Amino acid sequence: MEEPSLKSLELHHDRLLYDLEMILNGGFSPLNGFMNLSDYLSYQILSILIRVLEHMKLTDGTTWTIPIVLDVQENHGFTIKERVILTKTVNGKRQDLAMLEIEDIFYPDKSNEALKVFGTNDLYHPGVHYLHKTMGPVYIGGCIVSAIQFPIKILNHSFENLISENFTWS
Repeated sequence: MEEPSLKSLELHHDRLLYDLEMILNGGFSPLNGFMNLSDYLSYQILSILIRVLEHMKLTDGTTWTIPIVLDVQENHGFTIKERVILTKTVNGKRQDLAMLEIEDIFYPDKSNEALKVFGTNDLYHPGVHYLHKTMGPVYIGGCIVSAIQFPIKILNHSFENLISENFTWS
């Protein structure tokens, strides 16, 4: 019997690549994937059990100050427990990066997220602008169940290149 092929999910902006790299190399430990709904809600509401924004903690009690989320433009028909391949197209060629098992698909309150994380909803703030203008309206949470070797060039940027790519000051 042939294995069904997995759906893929294109990482549509570089920040997702950097977040994925930090998850894979342990830089975001104890996170083992993109935040699921219960960890994300820690940033959105104050409840008896979950108080991340007010106390900056994950649901397990680990100190954490910002959401690490996988944002997409639409759901694409994904379902809970489904495994998908995270990809990035580089020079016209698809690069498979990792396999994610979906735990949650949800629609965040971005205005509240901006207020809690950045202290403002002013679009002149670069973080707020990025949240509202670049990030997609749907968040997918889940665990990275396997990493796939990916080209270092995807994630390699020199400081000078980052400056010239992102800023236009003279």
